[in-house]
Amino acid sequence: MRRHKKKFPLLFKGGIEINTMNDLKKNFDFKKVMGYFQNGKLRTWLDDRFYSDEADAINALKVSDRHAPHKICDILGVNFDDFAEELDDAETVAWRQKRREQIKNFTTDPEIIKDIDNVAFNQDDLEDILSDSRLPQKIYLCNNFFRFPSGILRKQYISYIGIGQVAIKFETAKPVDLSALEISFKNITFTEEEVEVKEEVAEPVEETVEEIEEVAEIESNVMRLVEDKLVMANFLPASAVAQVALRFKARSTIRFDGKTMDTKSVVFLRSRGLVKGQKVVITTEGIDAKEAMDAFLELLEKGVRREYY
Repeated sequence: MRRHKKKFPLLFKGGIEINTMNDLKKNFDFKKVMGYFQNGKLRTWLDDRFYSDEADAINALKVSDRHAPHKICDILGVNFDDFAEELDDAETVAWRQKRREQIKNFTTDPEIIKDIDNVAFNQDDLEDILSDSRLPQKIYLCNNFFRFPSGILRKQYISYIGIGQVAIKFETAKPVDLSALEISFKNITFTEEEVEVKEEVAEPVEETVEEIEEVAEIESNVMRLVEDKLVMANFLPASAVAQVALRFKARSTIRFDGKTMDTKSVVFLRSRGLVKGQKVVITTEGIDAKEAMDAFLELLEKGVRREYY
């Protein structure tokens, strides 16, 4: 007599049992799926139900892959953007909500509000968005003046959409042929003159004396890093910082752009990294905290070297 193998269900929030791909998509639980991926049960669940292509694709992913969450959604046929915020910490959620409230002063378009990570309120925001390994198809420029040097214009297949009063200036050695750029501009004024940049009003932040000293020291190191090592890229990838963090037992966090993130977390790995002149605060805690801090400062001082990958 043939004995049937008992198939285990995936258990999602509220005790919901997931037995089919349709059940999975209808009740998708990002954190639960990531947990099942990390312990290998997601691949087994797919294999048991003869979703062989999906199982093979999941099996080929590494837990350390910074894009694993996005790839898993693609494999399972769900939209990553609908669930990505479930991985964010409380500070990131608060930061994003603040930006959504800010954009509502200029538009109530739900598509733009939902896509708030791709809204640039200033030049730093624009450079951060363009430093991401996954470039968006649309970037919204909000009520400010933006510079477009040749490096930005090399980022093709992007539509720039102005919200409020937006002006841009091309900073290139040769005249700009928009038809050849394969990018588009909408609701944007082009100018040859410098325009006063509107700065965001900084909110008061309570910091200890030690944190202020760390900011000053690390800011100096970041400036030297960009000038000496990363002028062409103008970017220190988050993965380089994370690789240093993983060498130590100490817990380490990094704070920039109003967010504090664990340097070993998936959320941090999804960030765009450090850009020129950016202020950051590194905090290390644990038995090898001093050694970890020294390694971070060395990275900021000397730049990316092969052993960090």
